[in-house]
Amino acid sequence: MADLAYQEIYHMNPVKARKQLVETYQETGSISYTSRLWHTSRNVVRKWVKRYEAEGEEGLKDRSRRPHHSPRQTPKEIEELVLKARKETGLGRKRLAIYLTPYATYCAVMGLKENANVEKVFILPFGPGKLKSPSPSSK
Repeated sequence: MADLAYQEIYHMNPVKARKQLVETYQETGSISYTSRLWHTSRNVVRKWVKRYEAEGEEGLKDRSRRPHHSPRQTPKEIEELVLKARKETGLGRKRLAIYLTPYATYCAVMGLKENANVEKVFILPFGPGKLKSPSPSSK
């Protein structure tokens, strides 16, 4: 079995290339030898062989890298508020933070918990909590 040319592998469909890698492993029976032939690490060979054995050809497809949850994601209400203000005013991020300060102060104070770090209130322009429209006199 000859070394595989990099150009040959690079232009292959990823699933077909991975299947060929697994087939090479099945023929040789050696992870080290397969990794040398494919010019890759033993861990890569192990990963694809393990997925192929567990899930078949479905396991050779790319998986999503999207996180399952985002605990620090900005709440929808604040995101909508910022987008609306950005569209109306055309301000950049620093001036938008100043423009939206009446909202930010309320959000930060209402979102405080007993164990919250007070410095975060002053560093972050927004905190968790419900939004309250500022009074007309505060703008």
